[in-house]
Amino acid sequence: NYDVQEHPELWEEYVRFTHRQIRELCTRYGQIDVLWLDGGWVRPDNLGQDIRLGEIVEELRAGPQPQMIVCERTCGGDCGGDCGKHAQRRVSDCGVHYRKAGDKNEQTQSASVYKSTCIHTKDYRHTTEGYTNMDTVILEANEENIAKCAELLRRGEVVAFPTETVYGLGANALDEKAAAKVFKAKGRPATNPLIIHVADKAQIDTVAVVSDDARKLIDAFMPGALTLVLPKRGNVPDIVTAGYDTVAVRMPDHKVALELIKEAGVPVCAPSANTSARPSPTRAMHVYDDLKGKIPVILDGGMCPLGLESTIVDMTQTPPKVLRAGAVAIDEVEKVIGDLDTEKEMVDTLAALKIPAGYVPKAELVFSAFYDNMSDVINKYYDSNKLTHGARPVIFCMNFNMPKYGNRNVMPMGESVAEYAKLLFERIREAENLGYNLIIAEGVPMGGMGTTVLSRLIKLSGGKVI
Repeated sequence: NYDVQEHPELWEEYVRFTHRQIRELCTRYGQIDVLWLDGGWVRPDNLGQDIRLGEIVEELRAGPQPQMIVCERTCGGDCGGDCGKHAQRRVSDCGVHYRKAGDKNEQTQSASVYKSTCIHTKDYRHTTEGYTNMDTVILEANEENIAKCAELLRRGEVVAFPTETVYGLGANALDEKAAAKVFKAKGRPATNPLIIHVADKAQIDTVAVVSDDARKLIDAFMPGALTLVLPKRGNVPDIVTAGYDTVAVRMPDHKVALELIKEAGVPVCAPSANTSARPSPTRAMHVYDDLKGKIPVILDGGMCPLGLESTIVDMTQTPPKVLRAGAVAIDEVEKVIGDLDTEKEMVDTLAALKIPAGYVPKAELVFSAFYDNMSDVINKYYDSNKLTHGARPVIFCMNFNMPKYGNRNVMPMGESVAEYAKLLFERIREAENLGYNLIIAEGVPMGGMGTTVLSRLIKLSGGKVI
C-alpha cells in the first residue's frame, strides 16, 4: 500500500526478498525455466540484471516448453497431494509441478500425469533424485537428515551445518583425513587452525586441558559464541591445530548443531562453510553458492541467529588474549575474568589498512566514520561515484537513517548495532546478487558489538574509510 515513487527502498527490499526466494527454489527443486510473478512471465536469471518483476518474456511463446513452472497462486500444501485436479484447468493452482518430457499442452494434461510429479506427493527437496545437475545436496534439518549427516561425519565425510554464528563446514575432529577434506574444500591454508565444536561441556575436556579461568568462561558463555584456545590433548591431530600445541574449542548454541555433533558421537572441527576468499555464510544458499560441487551435503537450518563469527580468546596467555572480536562482546568476557589483552585483534585490524582482508566482497566496500553528519559525506560519495565513475552504489544504513538518503539505493541494517552485525554478511551477498558494485556502509559507535562491527568493516574494506 505504499507509493513506490515515494518509498523506493521498499521496492528494492521486495525485489531483493523475491530474488532470494527464487534462488532458493532453484537450488532446492532443480532447474526452473520461468516463473509467473505479478502478472507476467519472468526468467530467474534476469532478476539480477535490473529486469523488474512482471515483464513478459515474449520468447517463451516461440521457445521450448519449460520443465518447471511456479504458478501465481499456491495452495500451501492444503491439497493433500491431489494437485492434479488443478492441473486439468491450468498448469496448477498449487504452486510447483514437474513436467514430463514432451508434455506440451499444459491445459489438457490428465490429473494423473501431474499427481505423480507434484512436490506434495514426492518431496524433491530432501532427496538426491531431483538434483540431476548438482553434486551438492541441501537437506532440511530434520531428525532423519541429521542422522544421515552424522553418519557421513563418522565415515570421514564433510558436512555443512548451521550454528548460531555462521554456517560451519564440519568433519570428524579426530580423523586426520577427514579434516584434510575441510582444508581442500575451502582452499584454506594449512597454517590456519580449525575450531573444534562439541555437543556438551564435558566433551571439551576430551580434547583440551581446561584451566580455572577457562572453566569460568565455559560456565558463563557456553553454549554460545565464544571460542577458547586451550592446551590440546594428544588425540587431536596436528592438521586440526596447524601443528600448534593448542586447540580452539567452542560449544555452539544452536539446536541443529548440537544434535548433529551429539548424534555423530565425535567432536567436529569446523571453520566457516565458505571458500577462504568469501564472506562468512549465514544461510544454506550462501554455502551452496561457494561450495557447490565441493562438498556432498548442506544441512539447512535457516538463517543463523547471530550472523557473525564467534569471539576467540587465547587462554594460554597471561592475561588472556583476544584473537578475534566476534558475537560475544569483549567487555562481557572481561566482566567474568578481568582485563584481556586486545593487542592482537587491534594489530590484525590495523593491518587491514595495508593488507587485503582474508575475505573480501566482490563489490568494493567503503565505510564512514561514525558522527552526526556522516549521511552528508555518504551522499556526496555516492553521487560522485555514480556520476563520475559509473558505479552502481548501495548504502548500508540503520533503518532510522534511511530517509536521509532520499531516492538513493539503500539496504536497511536493522534498528541496533547487534542487528547491523547480524545482517552484515547477508547484505553483502544480497548486494552482489543484485549487481551493486560499490557498497557504502555507515559506521557505528565504538564499544560492545560496535567494536566487532568496525573490526569487520575495516577488514572487509581493506581500511577504506570516507
